[in-house]
Amino acid sequence: MRIKRFIGTSEKAVRVQLLTAVIAYLLVILMYQRMQFKGSLFECFTWIRATLFQSVKTEFEREKLRNERAFMLQISQGVLL
Repeated sequence: MRIKRFIGTSEKAVRVQLLTAVIAYLLVILMYQRMQFKGSLFECFTWIRATLFQSVKTEFEREKLRNERAFMLQISQGVLL
């Protein structure tokens, strides 16, 4: 684990940043083990960083989107019977 720079310079700020880095590292290792990730630990960390803020669509959201598309298609095509 390597910390490039500290945001705060007081003793308390440095302690908080070190503990935060250790906790983050342990969480990455835990996820790595639980997911049985095939790549390296660095690749797992990179994957987490890349997908951390992506929204996950729930089944409800997918169904709602399908219904909206079907409704818009029905409106644009009209009803034959």
